[in-house]
Parts: sequence; C-alpha cells; structure tokens
Amino acid sequence: MDCAFTMPASLRCCLKAFCITAVLCLSLSCPGLLHAQTSSDTTESGSGSWYAFPAITYAPEISFGGGLAGGFFRESATSRPSSVQGDVLVTLRGQYMLNLNAEVYAHADRHRVEADVSLQQFPDVFYGIGRDASEEMEEDFTSRFADAIVQAERRVAENFRIGFRGRFWYEAVTEVEDTGLLDTLPITGRDGSTAVGIGLVSIYDSRDRVFFAREGTLIEAYAKVHPGLLGRDAHFTRAVVDVRRYLALRPGQVLALQGYADVVSGRVPFSLLPRIGGMERMRGYREGRYRDNVMLTAQAEWRFPIAWRFAGAVFGSVGSVAQRVNSWAADGIERAVGAGIRYRLNEQGVHIRFDYAVGREGAAFYLTALQPF
Repeated sequence: MDCAFTMPASLRCCLKAFCITAVLCLSLSCPGLLHAQTSSDTTESGSGSWYAFPAITYAPEISFGGGLAGGFFRESATSRPSSVQGDVLVTLRGQYMLNLNAEVYAHADRHRVEADVSLQQFPDVFYGIGRDASEEMEEDFTSRFADAIVQAERRVAENFRIGFRGRFWYEAVTEVEDTGLLDTLPITGRDGSTAVGIGLVSIYDSRDRVFFAREGTLIEAYAKVHPGLLGRDAHFTRAVVDVRRYLALRPGQVLALQGYADVVSGRVPFSLLPRIGGMERMRGYREGRYRDNVMLTAQAEWRFPIAWRFAGAVFGSVGSVAQRVNSWAADGIERAVGAGIRYRLNEQGVHIRFDYAVGREGAAFYLTALQPF
C-alpha cells in the first residue's frame, strides 16, 4: 500500500517562513557577530546584553509582516532582569506598527515598573458583537490608534506586589464599509474614541524566570475605571484576572496552564471590548473574531526541548464571550488545538516561536516573538 502525505499550502508557507527566521536568528546569535553582545560591565549594577535582527512575522489578522526587532537586558545579582524590547513592522495588508515594552525591576525586586506603547495604522476586520457574529458578517475597516499602558508596583510581602495601572487610548476610525455594521448601527467607537483609565493592580509572582518560566505561579488582577473625561461617549470599568501555573516535568519539560477573564461594564468602544483569538489566547481564531462584555479563556501548553536552542510545544485552549456573566452558554464555547516550534534567542529565555493551530472555522499559523504566556 502506498501512503502519501500532502502538506497543506498554508503549513508549507509558514514552515518556510520559520526556517528563514531561524536562519537569521542563528546567524545573528553566533559568537563574533555584533547582534547579540554581552557587556563587559560586571559591577554591582549588573551586566547588559542585547539582540537585534530582521523580523518576519505572520498572523491571520496581519498577514506577513517584516521589519526590525530588538531588545536590551540588564542583569543584576539582586533583582530580576530589566529589559526594553520593541519592533517596527510593515505588513502586506498595509498595516504599520511600532511597539515598545519596558520592564524595570529595582531595589532587589521591591519595585517594578512596566510600560507598553503601541502606534499603529491597522486595516482590520469586524464581525459584529456577541456570540451570534457570523463569518458572513465580516467587514473591513481601518483605524489609526495610539495605546499606552503604564503599571507601577511595590512589593509588600514575599512574591506579592500591589500598585497602580493607567491607560491612554486614542483611535481614529478612518474607513468603514458602506452599508456595513459600523456604517449603519450606533456602535460605540465607530467614529473613533479616546479613553483614559486608572486603577489598582495586585500581583502574586513566584515564577523562577520572567520570559520562560519553568515552575511557579503568576496571578495578576486589576480593576480600572475610564470616567469618560476625554473619551467622547466612552465611559466604562474593566476588571481582569490572569492566572498562570508552571509545572516542571522531566528535565527541560514544562506544563504551562493559564486561565484568563476580562469583564467590562458601561459604554465601551468596540475596539476595546474583550475578545478571543490572536497570538496569545485562543490561537486558531482571528483576533476579534468574537467580542463582547465578558470573555473567558483557558489554555494548556506542554513545552519540551528538541535540540540545542530549539524546543517544541503542544497546546489546546477553550474560550468564549458573553454579554453578561450570568448569560453564559456551554454550547457557545470555542475550542482550538495546535503545536509549535521555539527558537531561543538568549539566556533570558526570549524565543522566536512558530505556532500552527486549528479552530472550529479552520487553521491559522503564527510567527512571532515571546511565549504566548
């Protein structure tokens, strides 16, 4: 009996992209090249290292993109590594993205500050709001937005920190489809939105590492209010709980678990509604495929070494959205499974990852940096 396996075109394409990126990373991380240097500074302030490489990325919502990515890390004998990472990307869909993340630990981890800044022009797709949003409702729209999140924390007990979280959001919706949902319905944010929020955050963090945890627990919960002072007609509250658990199995193997809940109340711009899909939660679904006032997801990922800097992953996830917490329906739960390959860039555990996931409506692949959780 002759047996043949025909690889789907989408999988062949993403494997090719991963190989290209892996070759770039391998060449850039070889000793003697200047793209992965470690500082000779070994004073009490710690040592520094950095990376930079041409970036190739892919996700269903952005198609293929390319640009530059890089980061700088400051090691310390008494604190977790501080870092600044960012990228500049242009995609085949005409999206322009500038992303910057800074995470600073100080005073033997007593203080932590994190900032995320994004500036994007983003042609995107809107399916409507709620569980009844169907593929046939898909419509294109384009927006420009600026998003800045700042979080400052202080340790008050072993592995436990509390602090403040603030967010500034500005979006200008520049193009919608004639006679589409955004053109004909009074959807909050269809003409753009501005939102400023402030709230409290609490974190329990016993992870052994920040970027590639092998054991420990992370529980982050925050609540914010956006009073609408600068927000046109946007005024709402948001509460988020993110629970992660990492279990060390055989040498080099990790079982990573995550549960995530996002709940909003009030007049929320459609772009800020809780949603499933994307590179981090519910891989296999386009980001924003379903969005509503309440979102719950859970996922598990088995991570294991392959050879040298390469590792593998097998994962599965479930999740859904609802208008209210008490309106949840078990028959509305979405499911996805997948597998991936990881390439470790540095000793801090920053990875390039390729994921291939299958959801109810088809398959999707992702080529990006950092672990999903």
